[in-house]
Amino acid sequence: MNFFLYRPGNSFLHRTNPALKVILLLVLATGAFFVPAKAAGISILFILIFSLTVLHFSVRDVLYDLLPAFFYAVFFLLFSVILNLVENGLPQSVNLQDIEQLLKPQMQYVTLAVRLTLSLSLSSVFYRTTSTPQFTEGFRSIEHALTKKDSTPFADSLSLTLTFIPQIAQFWHRISCAWNARNGRKNIRRITTLVPVLFRISMEEAYRKTLAMQNRT
Repeated sequence: MNFFLYRPGNSFLHRTNPALKVILLLVLATGAFFVPAKAAGISILFILIFSLTVLHFSVRDVLYDLLPAFFYAVFFLLFSVILNLVENGLPQSVNLQDIEQLLKPQMQYVTLAVRLTLSLSLSSVFYRTTSTPQFTEGFRSIEHALTKKDSTPFADSLSLTLTFIPQIAQFWHRISCAWNARNGRKNIRRITTLVPVLFRISMEEAYRKTLAMQNRT
């Protein structure tokens, strides 16, 4: 429910020009995938300290935003194990060295996981210090500067897409609570039942937001 959720504050990032923050978000979050693995790891540590001490984010918020990176890291590890099995076959004997060789992740996947974590960390900082109106203002300022037109359809669509991400996490939290309140179990049936509901609720909310934006024009 707290994923990428805006936190009011008075830090310099909260007061930064919205258009500048949008540009920095796009550049830094994308550039994170081109940073060397060691530099990315150091940057992640710096961002975590900065978020906790300067921006005063809670530990829960910081870890919650990094949760998708954890799942991707587990996926990359499993994929590496499968590749090791395909390349080397099953170990001839069960010993510690063979098990370590089997579970050793391939470096390209480790690098990708670290870069993904860095990108999420940077995105978290900007999302939690930028409200929905600020995102909209930033996108509109950029499109207006590029097109010199009063209407900003691309900015409105992009703003709607980005600000919709935290709401999806909130929708999932609500339907999960409803499932638990009915004594539903955490199994495959839970996923197959709730995911279509999440999709329907998300589409309905997107449709309502679209109508609201059309009525303002």
